[in-house]
Amino acid sequence: MKILAHLYLFQILTFVTVASLIGCTNKNTKNPFDTECKNLKIYDNLKTCKEPSGNFEIKLPENWKREFFVSENESRFYFADTTKELSQAFISDIGLYQKRKEIDEKFKRDKIISIKNTDELNLISSKKITFQEKEGYIFHTESSITNIEKNTLEIYLQNRNKTFYLIKIDLFGLDNLPDRICNSLSIIESSKFF
Repeated sequence: MKILAHLYLFQILTFVTVASLIGCTNKNTKNPFDTECKNLKIYDNLKTCKEPSGNFEIKLPENWKREFFVSENESRFYFADTTKELSQAFISDIGLYQKRKEIDEKFKRDKIISIKNTDELNLISSKKITFQEKEGYIFHTESSITNIEKNTLEIYLQNRNKTFYLIKIDLFGLDNLPDRICNSLSIIESSKFF
């Protein structure tokens, strides 16, 4: 009787273990921005690009186009995968702005009003986030430019001394949109903001 009980318990534990392993391999991963990601791309041949003053760094594939713009008021970094069609890639802009601004609830309300007052924009979502110990907000909008759908993610993060980061991601067309959103956010997630 004890042997049958142990055998039955072993079968239950085996079933639970296998079920949990299958569940883990099929389970969608979530990034810090709470976006469900199923087909996350792994990028090869990465090069670390550092902002000249050491405020942020990002790892990108070596063959991507990238450009820095630095002034006394802002430091911006543009990058895109120009080896793909625009509808298969994304264009990103990371900026650190020296202008003092509170990225708070009032900022969020004002931003939403501004989006709703712009005829070309449609607000999809907005959310408060904490990313790399920085408080902020993410806004997802869509618009149509000459019959091409454009989705934009804007991530505002409060930095030290009330300066702020603005991370902007533009995605043109609707082809593989969820995957492109996830891939763009995974690059931002692996970046470092100081």
